[in-house]
Amino acid sequence: CPSSALGWSLILAVPAMPGINMPATFCHLAGNYDTQYDGYLWSEVFSLDTLHMRFKQEGVLSGKVGEHDRRCILRLGGSQGTSVRLKLFLGCDPKQDTLLSKGLQVEGSEPLGG
Repeated sequence: CPSSALGWSLILAVPAMPGINMPATFCHLAGNYDTQYDGYLWSEVFSLDTLHMRFKQEGVLSGKVGEHDRRCILRLGGSQGTSVRLKLFLGCDPKQDTLLSKGLQVEGSEPLGG
């Protein structure tokens, strides 16, 4: 996306309107925002699954869970992909049920508070 009013005027063949920020209005919708949002949602799936499946069940301050986190996530660093490390930590593939249960009832799963 162009970063100046002149750049936008050349692309759109109309002069930029004074007082607006075209890059912030148009690029937000057309500049791969959907892909970035999908990435954000997957990170939320990962964090909620981790919290619900390990830390809530075994305790946030559990030394066992902390050591498992260190061994499966931190120690491997970038040598393994995020999905591989998360699967090692959780013991299964991440599931979106925990994310979906935030305000929605998913068939076959209980709400977070339940």
